[in-house]
Amino acid sequence: MRFSIRLPLTETAVSLVIRDSVLFNPDSSPPVFKPFDIEQSDSFRKVYTIDLVMADGKTRPTGRQLLNYRDVVSIYENDMQLFVELAETASDDCQVLANMGVSLALCHILCRENIFLLHAASIVRNNQGFIFPGRSGSGKTTLSRLSIDENHVLCDEHSAVMGNSACRADETGSAYSVFPGPRWAQFTFDPEYYSEAAWRDEPYRAFPLKAIIFPSRSGLRDDTWLERLDKIDATVSLIERFIDTSFVKALPAETHRKAFHFFSQLARSIPCYSIHANLQTDFWKTIDETVGR
Repeated sequence: MRFSIRLPLTETAVSLVIRDSVLFNPDSSPPVFKPFDIEQSDSFRKVYTIDLVMADGKTRPTGRQLLNYRDVVSIYENDMQLFVELAETASDDCQVLANMGVSLALCHILCRENIFLLHAASIVRNNQGFIFPGRSGSGKTTLSRLSIDENHVLCDEHSAVMGNSACRADETGSAYSVFPGPRWAQFTFDPEYYSEAAWRDEPYRAFPLKAIIFPSRSGLRDDTWLERLDKIDATVSLIERFIDTSFVKALPAETHRKAFHFFSQLARSIPCYSIHANLQTDFWKTIDETVGR
C-alpha cells in the first residue's frame, strides 16, 4: 500500500509505503495520513519516503539509526528515505507501534522542513492565529470549546508552527504561521465537538501568528488577565511543549538543538503571555485589549 500527503506551505510530499511483510488491514493502516487528501508525489520538488517494515533478524535497513525505542521500534534515515522497523510482537500491539514509529518519522521530517509541532491548541480570531500551549489538563480544550462562536479552532491538541522566511512570504508581514498539526490519532483532535461550528468544513490552511498564550489554572479568579512572559521563560516553556509531542524526546539531539534555536527566535519575535482566566468572563475581550486586534 502507498499513501502520500503534501506538507503545509511547502513544495514537499511525504509518502508512506507499507511493505507486504507488514500485514495490516487497509482500514486500520497507520492513521497518520488518513485525514489528508491523497496526492501524486511526482508533482513535488522534494519527496520524503517512510517505509514501514518488519524486522526479520537477518538484514537491517540502510542508513544511520535515528533512534531505537525499547528494541521494538527503530528508525533509520538514508537521505530522504526513512525506515520504521518494527520488532515481532503481538498483533494487537503492532498497530500501536507502527503509529508511534510513523509519527516520530514524520515529526523528524517536519523538523527538517522547519515545521515544529507543539502540544497546544490553536485558534484563529480576525484571521490571525493564537497558540495556547499547555500540558494535558491545562485548559487547552476548554478554551477551544468556549471559543467556537466567534473564532475558528484549528486544533485543540497538536499545532504546527513555521517561520515564514522558510516558505512563501506572508501578506500580513507576520514572521510565523500556525496551522493544525497532523492528526494521527483520535486523541489529537475530535472534530465532533465542533460539528455545529460555521468553520467546521473549511479547508486545511495556515494563518499568521499573532500571539502565544499559556493557560494557567491555578485557583479561582474574579476576573481575567494576561501576564507578559520573559523571553527566556517563554522559550523554555515552548521547548517543553515541543518535547511533549509524539515522543519527540526520543528524537536525536540535533533535532532538539534545532528546535531550541527555532523556539528562542519565536519567543523573541512573537509576544508571549500567560492567561489567568475566569472562564465565566469574556476572556477574548481581555486578550483583544492586551494583545490588540
